[in-house]
Amino acid sequence: YSYDEVLEILKIYNGEDVPIDRLKHFIAYVALSAYYCFAWALYQDSRGAAVGEYLYIWYKYAVFYGEKALQLYEQ
Repeated sequence: YSYDEVLEILKIYNGEDVPIDRLKHFIAYVALSAYYCFAWALYQDSRGAAVGEYLYIWYKYAVFYGEKALQLYEQ
């Protein structure tokens, strides 16, 4: 999902705009989940499983949402 889509999903899930003190934690969870999937893809790739572009996709999401979370924590 794009960052705007994630914000919309969180708004729908929460039933209202998510306060910044909670949003930063949600975005950090997205980053950690993406990192977990990236690590899993690395492991699968090391065992010879075809992970294709997912290795790069999960890496890209982990970095992007990690940076977004850090920006929110610095506010």
